[in-house]
Amino acid sequence: MEKVLGIDSGTTTSAVAISEYGSVRNILNTDGEAKLASVVCFTPQGETLIGNLAASYRDIYPERSASHFKTYMGEKMVFLEVDGNSYSPQQLTSMVLKRLKEAACEDEGEEISKAVVTVPTNFGEKECGALREAAKMADIEVLSLLKEPVAAALYSLEQLKKMGKSNMILEMLDVGGGTTDVSVMRYKAGEGVIEEIVSAGDKYCGGEDVDAFFKAAVKKKFFTGKKLDVNQQQELTTKLILAKHRLSNRENTTFSVSTGEDYEKVVVSVTREDLEKCLTENCAKMSSDKFKEYLGTSWQDHFESYRTQSWAERVTAVLKDVDTELQKAKTVPDLLILVGGSSNMPIVKKIVQKVYPNVEIYMSDEPELAVSKGAAIYANYLVEKKKAPEVHWGRKAKSNEARNNPQESSASDIIKEINFVSAHSYGIKCLIKDANGKETDKVINILYRGSTLPVEVDDVFATKYEHQKVACLSVYENFSSDRQVNMADGNFIGECKLQINGDLPAHSEINVRLSLDIDGKLRVFGYEKKGKTEINATMEVDSLLSKEEFEREKAQVEKVYEQVV
Repeated sequence: MEKVLGIDSGTTTSAVAISEYGSVRNILNTDGEAKLASVVCFTPQGETLIGNLAASYRDIYPERSASHFKTYMGEKMVFLEVDGNSYSPQQLTSMVLKRLKEAACEDEGEEISKAVVTVPTNFGEKECGALREAAKMADIEVLSLLKEPVAAALYSLEQLKKMGKSNMILEMLDVGGGTTDVSVMRYKAGEGVIEEIVSAGDKYCGGEDVDAFFKAAVKKKFFTGKKLDVNQQQELTTKLILAKHRLSNRENTTFSVSTGEDYEKVVVSVTREDLEKCLTENCAKMSSDKFKEYLGTSWQDHFESYRTQSWAERVTAVLKDVDTELQKAKTVPDLLILVGGSSNMPIVKKIVQKVYPNVEIYMSDEPELAVSKGAAIYANYLVEKKKAPEVHWGRKAKSNEARNNPQESSASDIIKEINFVSAHSYGIKCLIKDANGKETDKVINILYRGSTLPVEVDDVFATKYEHQKVACLSVYENFSSDRQVNMADGNFIGECKLQINGDLPAHSEINVRLSLDIDGKLRVFGYEKKGKTEINATMEVDSLLSKEEFEREKAQVEKVYEQVV
């Protein structure tokens, strides 16, 4: 059977898995670990570091390192400029994907070029288009882009079966390194069907935000007036992250860090209460300049948004966004499963319990790897043409003996069909006249968030002018379930022009049809009824590179990759 990889392209760490020989397993990268830091560093010596080694040099060479570039996918920008070379988010992402693919091919002893790649729930047309470009630069053919919490749910089904769970409303909360994502699904165990109901997310709220707030608070309390060189900064960062992990299992912890030229030891004693205080209070009490000084990171700009809303409030907002949609459908979750590395923090469970006081909460097995394993399961599912993957979900490959003697049983009794929904609403820009006769541009939604995919929806609009020859269909995406949306709340994703035949009076009807396929690719159709003039165009996303730009950036990635350590 054809091999297809499952890739979790994470903001802070990435992973690759494969489903074969009766099991689903993660493939170890060149560092010998399942997780690969999503970091690229260009050393002064001309070497390119990708992954965990690059992360260890991030504080030492902050101006030569790139991380968090996934947050800027879909924006046409230079993310890092070093030694006269500039790198886009697509290029940096492609380097990490290339590293993952390289490890997988070495492990399997053959070339594997296809993959299912996961994305945050709130990734739109631009972000998904940019991620596909990054994969193409890494010579990876993307069979599907799969929402991260949905992938985690696929991996969790074996656990649910062992727990005796059958038909239920399942909610997955994925608190990862860079994003917080939620998907709610209806699981029909008897039929082997998963139906996604609604999803939501915040791509600026994750575990590295926690690290930054914790670091700012600790530096303010223990290191005011102290000088730390780049190596000491790296030591502090590493020990703070370890302390954060310890505080998930204990109430307090202590460590020391060398400071200054004389290497004076500073003893840091922190409690779980200290950590949670960082996450439940915003940064309004600390001046912006002072906060950035203590933060000391190269990706500090988006933390300004936390000055009005705390980390805990943002996670709560994602849950409440989903809960609002569930209340409209008169639905409540039966079980909520926590995944993602940051979900281990006790505060996450506290947040969930406030929103859902009567819902059972369960921690996923291998929460940091559940997404990549779920992607591998879905990859196998696609290869089998909608048949359940012949694997024992949740079990690791035993050995080479397991490869030579694959299991006979399959998971067809667990899942036979998966139905997805749109994470966004899509609409057309229109000029709307209010009750006072004032005209204002609005986005008029046609296809609504939560629609089961694939979906095709028609709506009727009208020409504005007499003898109008062209109607411009400007398409926007948003997270609103309302019919009319303010322009500021929409995200422009493309436009196409409808050439009108004949002389039509003003306010003549124009039919517009939006369709979204199973993989979230949007198409727009339009025609005016009289002349039956029709357009059929795939949306052109502004952030996508031209053919020439793509080839140039891909060639640069390949050249840089030759210097990878």
